[in-house]
Amino acid sequence: MSRRAIGRLRRRLTAHEPVDAADQIGGMERSFTPRFEVWAEIERAAGRPDFVAGQEQIVATHRIRIRHGSALASGWRLTHGVRIFDVVSAPLDDAASGYVICQTRELS
Repeated sequence: MSRRAIGRLRRRLTAHEPVDAADQIGGMERSFTPRFEVWAEIERAAGRPDFVAGQEQIVATHRIRIRHGSALASGWRLTHGVRIFDVVSAPLDDAASGYVICQTRELS
């Protein structure tokens, strides 16, 4: 990993794991628990709405690059201040480059 590449990880994000709990009427309520912080690079993805069978599909709006070894999965959330990003696909873990690349959708 080059010094230049490391310097691109400028944003401190918090990773939140989804936690499902039963509610009082038999349904499930999802909350997110902060697990760890990580330095990251946030870049806008060239995404567009995609419709399949008349329904809008989840489209990534940003790519977030973090260091290799961070345990993230689809369904987790990353936050940066008031910005919230849902991880929409399993992160691509490229041990050779030393990075994990997450396809995300910004919620706020």
